[in-house]
Amino acid sequence: MTKIGTHSGHFHADEALAVWMLRKLPQFSKSTVIRSRNLEILDTCDIVVDVGARYEPPKYFDHHQREFTETFDKNHTVTKLSSAGLIYKHFGKEVLTQILNDNAGTIKTSDSKKFKLDVQTTVDGIYERVYNEFVEAIDGDDNGVSAYTQKPIYNTRGTKLGSVVANLSPLPCQDNSDENIDRLFQKASDLMGLAFEAQVLSTGLGWYPSKTQVSQAFKDRFKYDSEGRILVLDSATHWKEHLTDLESKEQCVGNVLYVLYPTSDSTRVQAVAKEKDSFESRKALPQEWRGIRDDELSKVTGIPGCVFVHASGFIGGNKTFEGALELAQKALTM
Repeated sequence: MTKIGTHSGHFHADEALAVWMLRKLPQFSKSTVIRSRNLEILDTCDIVVDVGARYEPPKYFDHHQREFTETFDKNHTVTKLSSAGLIYKHFGKEVLTQILNDNAGTIKTSDSKKFKLDVQTTVDGIYERVYNEFVEAIDGDDNGVSAYTQKPIYNTRGTKLGSVVANLSPLPCQDNSDENIDRLFQKASDLMGLAFEAQVLSTGLGWYPSKTQVSQAFKDRFKYDSEGRILVLDSATHWKEHLTDLESKEQCVGNVLYVLYPTSDSTRVQAVAKEKDSFESRKALPQEWRGIRDDELSKVTGIPGCVFVHASGFIGGNKTFEGALELAQKALTM
């Protein structure tokens, strides 16, 4: 039986993820995890991560040695790799392929006709994206690279995966036996794997194929507004970053103000945010509509079939596409 080696004692998010990724691969899927700092024991393992002070692929993947300077690629010069980044750099495409193949059957039959999953093309298209959106944060956190140039407005540490994993380690007043810590490490590895797999699927089955849809909608936007300020999508999809990229490419940043997309029982009108991850909209839905629902909202707007407008004005909805489009068009004039 193959063996994966990593360090004993308290654990961290990077080796928890590294071990999970390795165990997704056929050659390591049934591996025993050996947690030790004894180099003689580690040398008996088939692969060793986050311990040993050696970066010598294909067996040794540590990053703690003084001379270590490895980054993901030439476009990533600040964040040095942790054990998670090292395993992703060397085995990431194999891991992504395995995850996508394992989940190909989750695509609804109704969507399979318009969405053909080409696994290899998708892997090539999302490999760097998954690093940027997930793995780099693990690398940076483990290597002490600050994600902020200024103090954040509120503390997010308790919700960061690295902190959640650290909190799984036993407290001094709890059972600190090797057996218990090894058991908790497995829980931490499963947690990291769950989060990582969710990111891969969101990127591979959502973000990547949505490029085509958003690009077409961007071309068609003048059908709904003479200035191209309304984007109409066929489905609720990952549109925000694609829209940003398209506006930048076409040198019309800030042009699109509202995006329409269907839900199970209505069509939503969403105001485009000023910046990525911002809650401030380029043009929020009118103040007079905010926080009102159903018939009262229809009366205020003069548009039948209204469902709601959020209290902040960032989103609203109508029972029909025509009603939602009218909401967006009317909001442009107010």
